[in-house]
Amino acid sequence: MALSEGFSDSTNLQTRHGNKRQSTLLFVDDEREITASLADQFHRNYHVVTAADANEALAILKLLDVSVIVADQRMPGKTGTEMLAEARLINPNAVRILLTGYADIEATIQAVNEGQISFYLKKPWRSDEMEAIISKAVECSISLHDNNRNLEELRNINSKLEEQVKVLTVQLEQCTTKLKEARRTKLAVETDDD
Repeated sequence: MALSEGFSDSTNLQTRHGNKRQSTLLFVDDEREITASLADQFHRNYHVVTAADANEALAILKLLDVSVIVADQRMPGKTGTEMLAEARLINPNAVRILLTGYADIEATIQAVNEGQISFYLKKPWRSDEMEAIISKAVECSISLHDNNRNLEELRNINSKLEEQVKVLTVQLEQCTTKLKEARRTKLAVETDDD
């Protein structure tokens, strides 16, 4: 994954319905106009949820399977960095994006390290850039979910194989014991014949 600085790929990801999963986006900003604008921009292709502060966002994360979190850095209470770090503990598969209206490189570095953000955008952002980043973030989130599902399937298969190995090991030990007993019996019979 990359930071948005210089990011220009604009892949178009279709909404996932039916047997495909529709992705949920969570926009967090204390400025309602911004969350309303983002919700309006993305509601046609994604399920969009908004929060006015970090605590509201964290409560939402406990209730919903969110694919992408976009959080403003400067909010009352907790910063976007702090909120994204906590969000990672609740939903590690959600792709985290930081919005900052300041050229605060320290906050961005902290967000990368603590919140493990995947992208950041400076306010004001370009709509096409935001769409490209959201599209990439949704692709990443879907890949993470798919990888986790595959990993769980492999763990289940591995567990079943381990059980089969245990059963076969017991059977092999029983066969070995029987062979040793048969050999002892044969040797005893041969010794008696002499």
